Amino acid sequence: MADSNKIRIVTDIIRRAPAGEFNAVFTDLKAILPPRDEAILSENALSACIAYDEDIMHVVTLPNDRKSLVTKHGRIGLSTYLDPSTNTLFKFDHLKKEVSDVKPHERTALWELTDPARKVYEARVQQYIQEYYPAGVAVVYAKNVQSEDEIIVCIEDHAYQAANFYNGLWRSEWRLNVKTGKLIGHLRIALHCLEDGNMHVTARKDAELQIPVGAPDVMSAAFAKAIRKEESAFQARQIEACTTDAEAAVKTLRRALPVTRFKMDWNQLVLYEVGKKLAAR
Repeated sequence: MADSNKIRIVTDIIRRAPAGEFNAVFTDLKAILPPRDEAILSENALSACIAYDEDIMHVVTLPNDRKSLVTKHGRIGLSTYLDPSTNTLFKFDHLKKEVSDVKPHERTALWELTDPARKVYEARVQQYIQEYYPAGVAVVYAKNVQSEDEIIVCIEDHAYQAANFYNGLWRSEWRLNVKTGKLIGHLRIALHCLEDGNMHVTARKDAELQIPVGAPDVMSAAFAKAIRKEESAFQARQIEACTTDAEAAVKTLRRALPVTRFKMDWNQLVLYEVGKKLAAR
């Protein structure tokens, strides 16, 4: 196989690693690759790992137990990220998943202009997070994109329970154009169940809303109300799908469960057959 195909396969596997299982996937890759191909993994894994960590919004712990996120919106340089809440920079090792070199970020004129409004939105978002995502993390960025001021909110929450055979991840990203009131959101759920099988469940919703334009305190309230409504409706739909669509999903399985809804005990069935044959003799 050509090296280009090996690189494509390796990077694709890394980027598709289930949430909470990156280390296991990476370790398995190193184990199955022959020694002569280890260089392919070490030389080409970084870009895939960066894309993966930013896609899942990897949670990091900064000094004073401050939680932040690794996102494309906070990246400054190859592996340096901004935590806008504390205006600090940190380096993130995408292979070891470690934070280092935490230091203050310079206070530019743009920062002085935009951070007061950003903090207003952050306060609203944190209230929402504490109510609906007690273990979640949210980061609020203020950016100027093509001369348009934007508030960008990234929300992450997860339940990594590999010992109980499941891992689940929630991500949502919201972009608000402060001048026009246009609000665009991307909501995503990923679930991996691995008990007696290997089931991946993903769901996504894209939203485009309009909120009234006004002062930061007014817009931030409308912003929080809008995302609460959209995310609650999306979550309710997923719960409904899990409860009402389960029967239809079971019927589409290649091997449907028996009417008893219990798994067949094949070992016991063999014993029954042996017993019948012995009785016939």
